[in-house]
Amino acid sequence: MKKNSSLLVMAIAICLSACNNASTKKNNAATTISLDTNKLKSGELFYQCEMDADVISNKADTCAKCGMDLEKIVKK
Repeated sequence: MKKNSSLLVMAIAICLSACNNASTKKNNAATTISLDTNKLKSGELFYQCEMDADVISNKADTCAKCGMDLEKIVKK
């Protein structure tokens, strides 16, 4: 019985550490800066998430919310 309890505790610890690693990877997505596109001149480019339009950056990156690549946009 003691051996089974030890195996159960080890299995739970492995599962919890695996779950923790998955959430850590998502949280390690590159964070983007807040960029005021109104201050950009015509022809300047910025990057924006297609799914989360409020995620805007001045460099190619991934969305901090969904992980998608930011789309390059040229200000008109």
